[in-house]
Amino acid sequence: MLESMQVYARKTLSYVQATWLEVILPAARGMIAHAQGELQIAIAQLELVLPSLQQAGGSHAQRDLFEQAYLYALIRSQEYRKALGIIEKRHVKRSNIPIIQRELAYVYRELGRSVRKFNNLIT
Repeated sequence: MLESMQVYARKTLSYVQATWLEVILPAARGMIAHAQGELQIAIAQLELVLPSLQQAGGSHAQRDLFEQAYLYALIRSQEYRKALGIIEKRHVKRSNIPIIQRELAYVYRELGRSVRKFNNLIT
């Protein structure tokens, strides 16, 4: 699938080619790396494109999936400081969602921060 995407990106119309080469292909590589457990590659690829994903289109939910994969890779790679900003932003927007509360509590705990308000969520 990635190979056919690369072929398409090289042959596509010039006005969309930059988006394909600079956003869509790195995003695809990041998601493939994530699926294969190559978390450092996933982080490197997704980190580059997250701010630009809107150029590729898709819904907020679809773009959110890329951010979730990036966040998961950061947490699994113990890059808690990078993860903190993302998870705190997600918590501000969706503080009532238990998985976000658990992720925030976990990152806080790993960074040695107080997790008192999240104690009932930590497993």
